[in-house]
Amino acid sequence: MCRTFSFNSLSPGTDFLISIIATKGLKRSHPTVLMVSTYPDPPSDLLILGQEEHTIYLSWKLPQGGFERFQVKLLSCNLDVY
Repeated sequence: MCRTFSFNSLSPGTDFLISIIATKGLKRSHPTVLMVSTYPDPPSDLLILGQEEHTIYLSWKLPQGGFERFQVKLLSCNLDVY
């Protein structure tokens, strides 16, 4: 038989340690422990600050919570329409 439990309103980009024990009367089991992390919030307010012939300058607001780095991707959207 499975049991479920949910934690709500956790801080984004945060590491948590979850520990579960079983009890019966005054007796307690050894804990089962799991480390989990919530996803970081996304950056917001992405803006193009300027553009030159071969350069684009961007700006964005930092997300709430923890993060390590940003990954910026540039994709070409050249589509031939017939």
